Amino acid sequence: MANRSFHRPLGSLEIDVVTLFGTITIGASGAVSASTGKGITSVTNNSTGKYTVLLADTYNGFLWADGIVLDDTNSDPVSVGVVPRLFSQDVASLTAPVVILQFYDVAGGEVANPASGAVVYFKIDLRNSTLT
Repeated sequence: MANRSFHRPLGSLEIDVVTLFGTITIGASGAVSASTGKGITSVTNNSTGKYTVLLADTYNGFLWADGIVLDDTNSDPVSVGVVPRLFSQDVASLTAPVVILQFYDVAGGEVANPASGAVVYFKIDLRNSTLT
């Protein structure tokens, strides 16, 4: 499992919780123009609105993933824009531990890319312990 020193300011009933934070900067047609995050190897756009976050380490359990979109062109976040949802995850994979986020249009519920220039801030919570 992940062999790093993690800071532990969190009180939790889960054992050995690891939280990863990252950003995805969206380019033209939903392409990833930049991504950041400690413990994140890469982020790729697989299809419309679907982003695969490749983790740098394998983990014993998935706890949570969420994201928010900063889009300064969006004047009405109730009827315009996108929201992310967890599509799938395989954080225990020894070769390619991933979390996949799918974005949906707020108004119509269809899959959609975030706007070009938008920044997605995401958080992934994982369990590093084999104990449950």
